[in-house]
Amino acid sequence: MLQAACWTDGRYFLQAADQLDCNWQLMRMGEEGVPTYTEWLLGGANLTEGSRVGADPTLIGAKTWLEMEAELEEGGLVLVSFADNLVDRVWTEEDGREPSTVRGRGGRGRNAIAADAKFKEP
Repeated sequence: MLQAACWTDGRYFLQAADQLDCNWQLMRMGEEGVPTYTEWLLGGANLTEGSRVGADPTLIGAKTWLEMEAELEEGGLVLVSFADNLVDRVWTEEDGREPSTVRGRGGRGRNAIAADAKFKEP
């Protein structure tokens, strides 16, 4: 059975409840009985031993990553990093998402796509 869960803190409880559809389970961080990511992956997610759990290492602190990796390994799961954020791959500007803004020195921002193109110029 495929499952999806979204963890958020109190600042976003209402927004998440409004925007997540019935395919998602909202995990209200800080509330009693809400499992951590690792607890859910090891129990509630119904993963089998040897399953690979993917995450974006740029969104998780190094200490948290190492702790999750050790806990998952102890439970028979493997934590792997993704080079790309999977949400960014499917939620595009065509879907109504505004391009990210990259801020350099002096606070001047530019569209992340334009910034990426500039960095790739010879």
